[in-house]
Parts: sequence; C-alpha cells; structure tokens
Amino acid sequence: MNFQVTAQYLQHYFPAKQLNHEWIAENLKLDLGHTQLLRDCFKDWETDERLLALLFCLVNQINQGSLCLELHDADFQQYIREMGIDEPIEVEQCEQWSRYKLKDKPVLICENGAVYFAKYWQTKHNLAQSLQKLLKNYSGPVFNAEQIGKVTQEVVSELTFDSIENKQILAIVVSLLQPFSIISGGPGTGKTTIMSSVLRGLIKLGYQPQDIIMAAPTGRAANRMTESLHDVLSNHIEPLNEADKQLMTASAMTIHRLLGSHPYRGGFDHGLHNPLNCQVLVVDEVSMVDVMLMKQLLQSVPKDCRVLLLGDQFQLPSVESGAVLADLMPPLGMDAFVSQNMQQQLSQALQGFSAKETILKPLIVTREPQLLTDKVTVLDVSKRCQPDIAASGELIRRGDSEGVVSSTHWQPFELKKLGMPGVFHLPAIVDYTSWLSFCQNWVKHHYFADGSAFKQSISQLRGFDEHQLGDYKQLFNDMFNAINSNRILTLLNQSVLGSQIINESLAEMMRTQLGSKGRQNLFHGSVIMLQKNDATLQLFNGDIGVLLETKGGQLRVVLPFKNNYQSHSIHVIPAFKSAYAMTVHKSQGSEFEHVLMPLLPDGQHRLMTRELIYTGMTRAKKSVLLVGDEQAFKTAIQRQTKRHTGLRFWYN
Repeated sequence: MNFQVTAQYLQHYFPAKQLNHEWIAENLKLDLGHTQLLRDCFKDWETDERLLALLFCLVNQINQGSLCLELHDADFQQYIREMGIDEPIEVEQCEQWSRYKLKDKPVLICENGAVYFAKYWQTKHNLAQSLQKLLKNYSGPVFNAEQIGKVTQEVVSELTFDSIENKQILAIVVSLLQPFSIISGGPGTGKTTIMSSVLRGLIKLGYQPQDIIMAAPTGRAANRMTESLHDVLSNHIEPLNEADKQLMTASAMTIHRLLGSHPYRGGFDHGLHNPLNCQVLVVDEVSMVDVMLMKQLLQSVPKDCRVLLLGDQFQLPSVESGAVLADLMPPLGMDAFVSQNMQQQLSQALQGFSAKETILKPLIVTREPQLLTDKVTVLDVSKRCQPDIAASGELIRRGDSEGVVSSTHWQPFELKKLGMPGVFHLPAIVDYTSWLSFCQNWVKHHYFADGSAFKQSISQLRGFDEHQLGDYKQLFNDMFNAINSNRILTLLNQSVLGSQIINESLAEMMRTQLGSKGRQNLFHGSVIMLQKNDATLQLFNGDIGVLLETKGGQLRVVLPFKNNYQSHSIHVIPAFKSAYAMTVHKSQGSEFEHVLMPLLPDGQHRLMTRELIYTGMTRAKKSVLLVGDEQAFKTAIQRQTKRHTGLRFWYN
C-alpha cells in the first residue's frame, strides 16, 4: 500500500512553514522516502520557506520521471507562487543552498540553471561521461567508404522486399561507417530490417556472428527482437549463406541479464571495471531504457565494441527516471545536419546507388558538429500502418490536435464500419453497462465473425496432446492470428475504462461464446498475458498465451516460442491475467490489426498525453477506434511529457 503524503502530514513535520500545505499535497507528487529526507535535512539546515518550496518541487519532478528541476521552467515559477512564495528563486540563491550537507555529504547540486539531488546528478554526469568516452576511445575496426558502399549494395540487393526507402539505405551506410549509431523511427519504418542488414554487413566486413550481442529492456521486447531478426533472415533474404544461418541462432536478452543484475543484493556483474565480452552490441526499444540502466550499460561497453541503438523517440518514455532516447536524438530539423567529412564519405559510399543524389540532397553541412552529429538516422516512412493511421500519428507527433480532428483521416464511427481500415472516433459512452456491452461486441466481431477460425481452432484443440505440439502448428497459427488481430488498449488498469474490469467482462463473454466450463479466466480458450518473468522456462512479462484443455483434462498454456510453440502447466507458469485488453504501456513494441482505445474524460489527466495516445494509436495496422470526448483528446495532444534531465548532447 502506497503512503499518501497529506496536508496534515506536511503541517505536522514542517510546522514552522507558512506554505500552502493543502495545495502542495493535492498538486505535487510527493513520496514518503523523499519527504523523510527533507525532514532530516531541516533538522540541521536553516528553515527557509523558499528552499523548502524548491525541494518539494524537485521531489515532484523526480517522481514525474525527471532528474532535475529547471529553475527557468514556467511550471516551477507558477508552483512556487501557488505555494505562497512571492519572491522568485534565483540561481545564485540555489548555489548557496547547494553548500548544505547531510552527514558531511552534499545533497543538492546546482548546474546550468538546474537543481539536482546529488545522486541523480552523479548518474547524469556518469552517463554523459561514459558516452563521450565511448565515442572518443573506440579502438575496434573501422572501414572506408568504398568498402561500406560495396557491402551495402550487397546486403540491399539480397533483400527480397519490393523496394527499400532512401532513408533506410542511409541508415545502413551510417551504421556501418560509425562505431556508434542510432536509428529512430515509428512503427513499420523498417528498424528491424535495417538492423539485420547492418549485422549482415558487419559479418561481410569480417565480424563473426558470435561477436554480436542483442539486448532489450524487457524480456518480451528481447523475444520480439529475436523473432523479428529470424523473420527477416528466414523470409526476406536471398540467398541465405552459412553466416546468415549462424546469425539465426542468435537470441536477444534483457539488458539486466546481459549486465548480470543482482535484484536482491543490488549491483551488476558488468560495469566500468568489468566490461562485456562483445564486439557488436545492438539494443532495441531504447525509449524504454531509463537513465540509470543506460549509464550502467554504456559503462560496460568495451573500447573495441560497436554500438547500435534502435527505438522510437516519440513513444512513451521509460517507466523510471529519464528520457534517454529523446536526449540522444537531435532537435527536430537537425537530423539532416552532417559534418563535411561525413558528407564526403556518404558521397563515396553511395556511388553505386541510383538514388545517391536524392539521398544526399536533404543533408546540410554544419560548421558546428555536435557530439552525436553523423551518428543518427531518423526513418519516417511507415510501411505497416494504414495510411490514415500513419498520417494521424504524424500529426499527433507534431502536436497538431486541430489538424487531426479536421483532416479527412478522422472519421465518425458507425457499426457498419466495424473492421474497416482507418481512424475512427466515437463520443464517450457514458453508461457503464452500455460501454462494456460495446467492448464485448467489438471483441466478438474480431474473434467470431467470418466463420471464426479462432472458434474452430479452439474446438479442435480441446483434448490436445501436449507432447505432440508440432501436430497442431496450423491450428495454433490460426488461433494466434485471431488473437493478434485485435486488442483494446487502455490508459488505466482500474476503473470502467481500465483493462481489469473490461477483461473480467470479456472473459465471461468469451467463455460463453466458446461453450467452455470454468470460472473467471480459467477455461479452455482463455487468452491470457503473463505478469512476471521466468527465465528458466523462457517466459516473460507481457507474453500472450492461450489456456487449452489437454486430453487428460488439465489446463495448459500454449505460447509462441521462436517461430514455434511451447506449452506449460498453469501450475508452473508465473502470475497471469486476461489479455483481451491491456494498458498502452504493456503494448509497447506490439502490433495489432485493429485497436479500440478508450480515452479518459479529463484531457488534463496525467495519463492523457501526446506520447501515450501516439503509442496506442500506432500499435494499429489497419484500424483504430478512439472512444471519448473530442475536446479531451485535443487537450491531451497538446500535453507533451516533460522530463528534465540536464543532458545536453546536442548543444556545445
């Protein structure tokens, strides 16, 4: 149970302070641990109301995912006025306060107009230092533009796709030229295809498949990374050589596992003084990596190791502190800037491509290269999403809420349009029962319409033999195709608009439709999502499976596993819940044909943000239906997640 910091609590422990305790408790996100730290500090420090107000605001920022408090931030200035502080807080005053100590150790650090707790400043400083050191001290192989041009032509010619975008070619060349590179792009822009091409190019340049390590922030993301690489190699490369077959045996792992995390006693096996043993490191879903973990990862990279980071900078930031990928990316419009040396290398490397001039034309030579200039490529052409979804996602990314709702992409929803491609909107369904009934009908359509391959598969799999999973592969394929065709994505777990209540209602409906006996979500044909990792069983938080009844009458879960399937007794698998609906946070990295997304009625709610709506909408490939107040939606699009970190990779 979370401890609630109340106005009474603040008044009790800071009795001499004439601040507006009620406003502070209601509007700032405070926690017991940080509040107790402030109590300890004020036993020894002077009782300056301005300092206390600043510290409350700093704690609020930390609990919102920031590392620091920016003194010039308009919200901060407004907050201290609301607390009852009329006099502005200047940088010089903060520098004086930063001299205070607790048990002979500094608590606050003031730098570049921002205030940090010392431990967060140290993490930020270590991350920046590690990145600079990594870029400066690289000692591994480097290749000239002529070599890279030749290899790029080879790997591109071996892709069986109808076409490859110019930015994708650029990303391959940049990632082969640069020992450290970043590829960012929205869903369906081909990040995995480019990753596989870069890895194949490095192997052609002399690296071995065993030199390569792939990692992601979660077990589910690592699994998807592995599956995506295998899919490209298996289905989109001709001819497949021996090195490609070896590369197909590679498996991504979680960053925590890679670094040798010790969750109970703390710490990692790998770090500054014990680097990893690899020559190529690829990390996917970097938007989900927090600043503490990225610091540890960069400190663990050996000097001769190449690094490739992948992600979507506009997705939700990490659950924990920081916005690492957003900090690493250039400001909008600066991604086309290159150094003069890089322009010359690209010109030479692209000699054999007919699109050479088209690729080079948008690039602008800068006289002031930044730390990460020449190392970043932004992919912007989506081949996965239906055009209306892609166009709406781009408008949301820009914060153009009026443009979204006034465009031809924004269509009012009618029942006859159910399952049709596009972006649809339905005003909020106020009645509790009607809303759950609507969810049931939406799911029922996607699971049971058109002859229902799902229902037929579930019927034929009743009494399956868990020892002969290979005999049922086609039925499993049909079953999971239906499951992955649709998902309800919510902003909350709780409330009638949250995943828990919606799932309870849908599980009951599904059990009735399938004619299965059981209770809650324990029945033949129940779709579930794991809630914990079990590395021994190769099961991960977020994995989707189906409960099926064996010929012995027992329930087992069947889950996809490395282009095949695995099965486990429900008595040995980690905790699970129904998966007809899930939160947008849980859906990151996934894709579905159709998405139903209920919005919250309050556009100012902390979860109604541009990043969250963008992430949810762009999970859909064919259709997305937004249910909620249009004005609340427009307000949310204007609300961009602010995370202050003090990291300045793109400013000298």
